Amino acid sequence: MTGLYEELKERWEFIPKWQKWFGFVILLFIVYFFIYIQKIKPKEQKLSLLKHQFSELSLRVNRLKTVKKRGKLIKKEIKELNSKIEMLESKLPTGKEEVSKIIKSITGSDSGVRIDYIERKPPIERKYYVEIPYLVKLSFRYPDFISWCEKLSTTDRIINFSDMTLVSYKEKGEMYTVKAELTIKAYNLKR
Repeated sequence: MTGLYEELKERWEFIPKWQKWFGFVILLFIVYFFIYIQKIKPKEQKLSLLKHQFSELSLRVNRLKTVKKRGKLIKKEIKELNSKIEMLESKLPTGKEEVSKIIKSITGSDSGVRIDYIERKPPIERKYYVEIPYLVKLSFRYPDFISWCEKLSTTDRIINFSDMTLVSYKEKGEMYTVKAELTIKAYNLKR
């Protein structure tokens, strides 16, 4: 073993200096390459993976922040809609009060409109409410009818007019000049 060592030592002394440096640089490059492959490259890959995970988590956090902000806006909107629903529900009574009484009370308050006939038709079921039509026949002077409609529109009920027929009417001694037949629709909440 010492003989081999002595032989290598003698050869090393006869190698020119520039070849020694060249060999040393190549040896350093080979050592660096193995260190890079064994230690640095796996850490770079792990760093790259962690950066990718970080960017995904950042995006997710930003989305969650946006959802949180939208959630607050949606809660506020839901609260506003619930208050609107409550207001509308107050105008859509549960059906305990009779619409014909409302119509008669407005007519009875010196409106100049005479109710000749009121008939309640069968209710029509809708998704959220029940529509109750009333066939109403009236006698009136045209300006009184306008006033009557205005009074009816100020009630706390949602009421629609439809299928209206107006006929001019004149008989001796009669103060009314128009007869009308119309459908008044009232609405009740479905429970």
